[in-house]
Order: sequence, then C-alpha cells, then structure tokens
Amino acid sequence: ANFPAMLHKILSEPGHSHIITWMPHGRAWKILNKDMFLSSVLPHYFVCKKYASFTRQLNGWGFKRLHQLGPDLGCYYHQSFLRCLPKLTCLIRRLPPNLGKATPFPAGEPNLYRISEVYPLALALPPVVSSNTSAMKSATGAVAETSATETRSPDLAQREPDSYTPL
Repeated sequence: ANFPAMLHKILSEPGHSHIITWMPHGRAWKILNKDMFLSSVLPHYFVCKKYASFTRQLNGWGFKRLHQLGPDLGCYYHQSFLRCLPKLTCLIRRLPPNLGKATPFPAGEPNLYRISEVYPLALALPPVVSSNTSAMKSATGAVAETSATETRSPDLAQREPDSYTPL
C-alpha cells in the first residue's frame, strides 16, 4: 500500500484515535499527541522515524496543512482523502520534486465545515447483503426484506449514468 493508503489505515484504527484522529467533518485529520505518534504509531507503519520525514511525505503526496484560525488549525487535508472512503486514496499521486510544500495562505483555505454541510460524508457504509433474500432489522426494530440485487444506494442505481455527479 502507498503512503496515503497506510495513513488512512492508521486513522481508521480506533486504538489510535487518542493520538491521531479525523476531524468531525471527515475531510481533515490531526495529530493530537506528537510524541506518542512518533513512539507508538509511526514505527509500526512507516520506515521513517522523524516527524520532519513524515511531514515531508505528506507534502510530497499533496496534503495541505490548514493555517486558518479555528477548530481545523494545524490539521492536514487532501481532496481525495476522506473518512470512510479509503479507496479514494488510489487517486492521490506523488507530486513532482519541489512542488510539495506551498506557502501558507489562510484566506484561500477551504471551510471544510461549510463543505460538509452541503456534501456530508457518511459515518459508515450500510452492510452488504450476501444472500438472495435476508431479513434485516431497521433502526426502529422492524424487519424488512432486502434483495441482494439492491445496491447500497438504490436512488443512484435508478438514475441514468450520465446524471450522476461525484462529489
């Protein structure tokens, strides 16, 4: 797995959430405890041992650090690095040399909370049905019949392919 995929795996581990965690909107993440990250997380997933090497990797893969005052100050983000969507990491490419780290421009940074109001991320995907017909309990406790031919988003499956617009 490449660097972004490994980073997504680290962030998806509940045991690391007190050290490194997603922000509530799921579009940025933050290292909460740098010392614990360096001693107990970084050595298990990456060859680099220094924080400067880790941040150099982040810059090289196009991650941006947020400098605008607010809850996301010091967080990192990438448009193709989103909570619960690890497959998007395959879209992240390493940047050519000397193009990684940009000069901070807080006024030009995205407001990830406002973006999430318009385009919210799911907390988790619903389970996939494995048999032809199975009974699943809904949140109210009622039993509903579900066919295996149904997709996770039936409304998307019914639309014409050209009408689907990704986020």
